[in-house]
Amino acid sequence: MAVQRLRLAGRQLIVLLVQSQMRAVLALIVFCLTSCAGLPSMSQSRLVGEWRYEDKNQSCHYVFKSDGTFKGEVVYHAKLISKFSGRWSVAGAALHYNYIHDALGRIPAGTVDQDKLLTVRKEFFVIEAADGNQRKYLRIR
Repeated sequence: MAVQRLRLAGRQLIVLLVQSQMRAVLALIVFCLTSCAGLPSMSQSRLVGEWRYEDKNQSCHYVFKSDGTFKGEVVYHAKLISKFSGRWSVAGAALHYNYIHDALGRIPAGTVDQDKLLTVRKEFFVIEAADGNQRKYLRIR
């Protein structure tokens, strides 16, 4: 019965309580949206396919399969220096490699590596390698 006696005050209190809760929910939504806005959404399926990077010294060829396996090779000054296979995945903006085999013995089995994915498009993707260099891979298939 205190509510009836403080009908106006009670209604004001309820309105203030609801407004306070709505502000808290709105603040939480804004926080979640802004915290996720900086994280690029990189889908692993967008990288499935055959890719090639080339500069004046080297070329790199990768085939990323949908089952999480990959194979590739590196040619340096027109000489094949590595022919490898392994498992790959994407976590956040990182492309992870777990090398299982290198036919030329250059990369030991069990070696793990990662590149930062800067851009992923249908026809190309750009990485920042561990050495800080950026490389643009073009889709072959």
